[in-house]
Amino acid sequence: MDFFRICIIFLLGGLGGFVLEFFFRRFVSFKRWVKPGFLVGPFIPLYAFGLSVFYILCRYSPLSSLGLDEYVEKLLVTLIVGVMATVLEFIAGLFFVKVFHLRLWDYSHRRGNIMGIICPAFSLIWIGIAAIYVFFLHDAFSSFVDILLFYDGTNYGEGLIGSLFALGIIMGILLIDVCYSFSVASRLKKMASRIALNFDTLKTMGTEAKRKASEAFAFTFPFATRNADSFKSASARFVEESEVLALKLSAKKAEIAQVRKMKKEERLASSFKK
Repeated sequence: MDFFRICIIFLLGGLGGFVLEFFFRRFVSFKRWVKPGFLVGPFIPLYAFGLSVFYILCRYSPLSSLGLDEYVEKLLVTLIVGVMATVLEFIAGLFFVKVFHLRLWDYSHRRGNIMGIICPAFSLIWIGIAAIYVFFLHDAFSSFVDILLFYDGTNYGEGLIGSLFALGIIMGILLIDVCYSFSVASRLKKMASRIALNFDTLKTMGTEAKRKASEAFAFTFPFATRNADSFKSASARFVEESEVLALKLSAKKAEIAQVRKMKKEERLASSFKK
């Protein structure tokens, strides 16, 4: 049953991470409502894997056999979990930048960042979240999972089959979402070429275009024809903005290529002089 426990923790982590990021972007980073995450649904895989790592390291602590003081053991587990979370963040960010040329988050403006994917400030945040989980939330999550699996401490109840059936349906929907989102990322990759697009910027543009279109289509009767034209106009503006973005990306790519060419020629010239 440990596999199903981890699956539930995985789902709770992805959903909880989505809620956390949603309000963080509204009140801290973007100052507006911007849907976080790469998937269509309310789920962020990075947090799902992160919480799963938290749960596994706390439930099967590699330090439990050392006979350490409980507080010291939890403190060490917190540090290990925080480091693991940073490693997961780096792997996920690097994967999307290298494979899909998409930058799901950008720490380039923060001090000490590595490739704009991780930075000391957010690594400390991960350690803080890990400390909260290890010291205060692990037991609560374990108890909640037991309730969902109808486990009373010794036996599983009759509702276990229904719970596992619901878990299977949710995981299936998540798998479909992942496949669809990766297909969208593949299409964006063709536009991005070698330049890493800021995924949040793209979503912000799309949200703004949808808002303008909704305002244009606010009254359907008796002005349906007029508003339909307004809706088409808003859609055309969105397409035009997308084309402008693509042109800017192409220009940026050409500029980078030109700079590289000039540097290469300078190196060749300097080598001939020597």
